[in-house]
Amino acid sequence: MHIKTKVLDRLFGAAFDAFVREEAPGLLMDVHEQNSCGRLAIHLDREVQRAGLKGYFVDTEYNRKQDARVKTVIDDELQVIRIRCDLILHSRGDIPIQDNLIAVEMKKAGRPAQEREADMKRLMLMTRRTFDGIWSTGDGIPPEHVCGYGVGIFIEVASSVHRITLSYFKDGALTKDRVVSF
Repeated sequence: MHIKTKVLDRLFGAAFDAFVREEAPGLLMDVHEQNSCGRLAIHLDREVQRAGLKGYFVDTEYNRKQDARVKTVIDDELQVIRIRCDLILHSRGDIPIQDNLIAVEMKKAGRPAQEREADMKRLMLMTRRTFDGIWSTGDGIPPEHVCGYGVGIFIEVASSVHRITLSYFKDGALTKDRVVSF
């Protein structure tokens, strides 16, 4: 079974809309991003259950891959970067043909630009399908570095102006931005 990115977009969209609707009071109080990610995880998990995606888990601050090794990505300069994504939807390695579905990074507006850029770079790298043949995907063999996430989303919460900006990544590139008022 291959889960298309269109399905992942719909799944995340429904979870995010419920998150904004139900969690707006906390967002307006400017709660920490870890709390917000935890709340978003609850909504995403509900959508995963509704969709009947068996064997997939929504995890926050997850940093492990097969054999309990730390998750890493590799950039264009072949630098290995350790990752701990704010929120991911994955099979925890149990469905190697399509383990990694959604990766989310969240920041509050006003954080240093380098933090935002680092998060967006990780999402770009995590959503790549391959890197010069170094990563393998789709053949049942776990890759050395994390790759192949169907969708990556960077969320920036600007509580003071009641706005959330979402930047979507697919196949290693920024594909669209969406602004939501709350």
